[in-house]
Amino acid sequence: QIGDLLTMFWSDASNDLKSEITAFNLGIEPPAKNYSLNCDVESDWTFLSISTPKLDFTMTGMSLEVASQQGTTSGKFIGLFNIGADEATGNKGVDITLFAGYADKTWTFGGNTGTGQKISLVDIACTFLKPFGIGDIPDWVKNGNVDLDISDVSFVATIPDQSTSKPNSYEVGGTVEWLLNFSSFNLSLDAVVDVTFSNT
Repeated sequence: QIGDLLTMFWSDASNDLKSEITAFNLGIEPPAKNYSLNCDVESDWTFLSISTPKLDFTMTGMSLEVASQQGTTSGKFIGLFNIGADEATGNKGVDITLFAGYADKTWTFGGNTGTGQKISLVDIACTFLKPFGIGDIPDWVKNGNVDLDISDVSFVATIPDQSTSKPNSYEVGGTVEWLLNFSSFNLSLDAVVDVTFSNT
């Protein structure tokens, strides 16, 4: 348990991080100036809770990979999170993966949602607009006549070192499902978004 490890070196630490190291590998070759480090952590640490509306932010895991081969270093950090899971209602929330990596003189930052997991923008609007003092959502919207869902959302930013003279690039992807039923007007739209931008 990471919490137990912290208390060994920091007696005032009292937080239960609900996290444990599940894998740890360290390799060192001094003559060749090579080393590698791999560490995986499983967690169930809710680091932020909102009561109204009820919403929990939980870290579910992380991993770290670092390697150096004859002075050339690469590495990657991955954080796993869940937003909105609620055992009482059976809501599994949305899984989010965030990562940062460095290799070949290039930084890579990105994130994605869990495969096939839908995020209802209408539900988010109905949940959050009223607490912020914005007017009520019309009943015909809340009664299932309007759906606007996104899923498989991903974002990657690739940022090379200036010494490479390569441009930054950005990729955004995801799936959008839109349903609108109003009076005799019916609309159903599915779209896959895949956009790449480079500042050449």
